[in-house]
Amino acid sequence: MYLLYTTISLTFIWTFTDLFIMLVASGIACRFGQLNKRINSNLQNGSEAFWGEMRTHFVGLIELVERTNRIVGPLLIASCANDMYFLCLQTLNALEDKPFDINDWYFRYSFTFLILRTSVKLWFAADVDEKSVRTHKLVQKIRSEHYNDELEILRICSSGGVSISGMGFFTITRRIFLTVSECLFGVKCQR
Repeated sequence: MYLLYTTISLTFIWTFTDLFIMLVASGIACRFGQLNKRINSNLQNGSEAFWGEMRTHFVGLIELVERTNRIVGPLLIASCANDMYFLCLQTLNALEDKPFDINDWYFRYSFTFLILRTSVKLWFAADVDEKSVRTHKLVQKIRSEHYNDELEILRICSSGGVSISGMGFFTITRRIFLTVSECLFGVKCQR
């Protein structure tokens, strides 16, 4: 009974951790999306005050991501390590013969759920990097007659992009998502 309670509790905590990471990343990516939408609608604007405001917002978002990485980084490392451990364990368990059909169905359900949850978490976390890189691409579209000092500073600030990180050990980008997909399914993805 105690083992069943512990297993169920840990599963809920594990799922909540992944959901929490997804929600935090989704919120940050949404803010980058709002900034990008505003920049995209003002590509012809040559006002230094407007671009100064956009630079301030972008730098604020970079600081938010850095603060988030400091706070959520250890949680992200634990979550990714946990996911990778259970993905490897479930892959190893796939080789075993299941004594009953219900065992086989449960294994398929749990393995599919694990793959989907890990993929969705990585996808949402990689969206932060994707949207921050989009800011730089938008700034690069601005014609030279609209350029000013604030816009140049924004271009320099946005050139590196920013992403959710596991305490600096790894960053979550679409590339890591595709690498995990290649490892799981053996399918070569375009990068």
